[in-house]
Amino acid sequence: MSARILLVLLEGATGERIGDPLLARGHDVQQVGGATAAAGALGDRDLVIIDAASATGAASDACKRLRQKGGPDLPILAIAASDSIEDRISLFEAGADDVLGTSFDRRELEAIIEALLARREPAPAVAHAADDMPIGPGRLIVFASARGGAGGTTLAVNAALVLAGQRPGVAIVDLDLHRGQVASHLNLTGTAAHSSAHLARDEQVARNAQLLRASAVAHPSGLAVFPAPNRPDESGMVRVDDAVELIRTLRNAYRVVVVDAGSLIASRAMALLTMADRSVMVVTPDIPGLRAVQGAIEALNDAGGFGEQMLFVLNQPSAHNAINREDIERHLVVPIALQVPHDGEANSRAINAGQPVVEMAPRSQIAESMRRLAGLVSEAPAAEQAGDQEHGERRGGRFAGLLRRN
Repeated sequence: MSARILLVLLEGATGERIGDPLLARGHDVQQVGGATAAAGALGDRDLVIIDAASATGAASDACKRLRQKGGPDLPILAIAASDSIEDRISLFEAGADDVLGTSFDRRELEAIIEALLARREPAPAVAHAADDMPIGPGRLIVFASARGGAGGTTLAVNAALVLAGQRPGVAIVDLDLHRGQVASHLNLTGTAAHSSAHLARDEQVARNAQLLRASAVAHPSGLAVFPAPNRPDESGMVRVDDAVELIRTLRNAYRVVVVDAGSLIASRAMALLTMADRSVMVVTPDIPGLRAVQGAIEALNDAGGFGEQMLFVLNQPSAHNAINREDIERHLVVPIALQVPHDGEANSRAINAGQPVVEMAPRSQIAESMRRLAGLVSEAPAAEQAGDQEHGERRGGRFAGLLRRN
């Protein structure tokens, strides 16, 4: 889309690196020097870009002044004087809608500009088919592990793909913000403007179901994907409340929302697990993994966590495991709902090709286990099926006496 853009150059910034590519894209770009000139040139501009060059303080002042002059609906993109978190946060706090570090990629700049301009456009009267929208809050399915490397992303991605093949309106959200790889598993290239961290920080988008749907990265299967940020340092800007609000809105946008919450080290995962209609805790058959799961169960019980909606899934990372399923059930005092067989070759090929096993090897045993997993997370817990409204049983009662060991 073509737009009227005001480019504000501060203390030594030159217009070539931003203005030239935008002019080449067909935008009407007006360049001014300094905040005073910018305030007088706002007029009917659709978007303001502030290039801080080497002056983050001046850029913060310009953001505050132009935000006051242009009002809350004027999109402002700031280019920080460095790639440091402190510089970027100061510009967000000054009123910028989005911030790029000084070493940005041109494609990232273009994608963010498109996203900011799209938010200004009125939402279409009918953005999606009626059968693609939930009647009420959609079903929330959260995958988590007690530590990294347990294979939770593989399970979440394959289950989401199976569900997307069965019904419209399925989304997967990568909230493992430090190291999330949902996009890699699906061979998708997300941009900063589409990442879950970016969307969670943007209050206007995070509270608007239509804008969130427009921000999804589309997979050929019909699955809507919200990838983790490309840069792990972006995760520190996302508060737990931001993530919770994002998921609440997504439940109003999709019939099924699958979340890869990462490990329980992150407080985001704890908060999302308590919201879930179905949750999956990934277990691996090794002593460090079992100790981590045991600690996670205790923490979740103490937090008033949950009960019947949680499934424990045994994911076998190697062909030879000294600890079997029965030993694990006795140790953790929980039933294992599903055992995913080892298939290192299929998993490795699938991950490297960006094509999950349910697509690459649909007749394999591991693909069959993924389809069974999708069926399990689609089912309502026993207490819910029976209409049990006593949350003392459903939320925490099942695990109330577990594993109080030193």
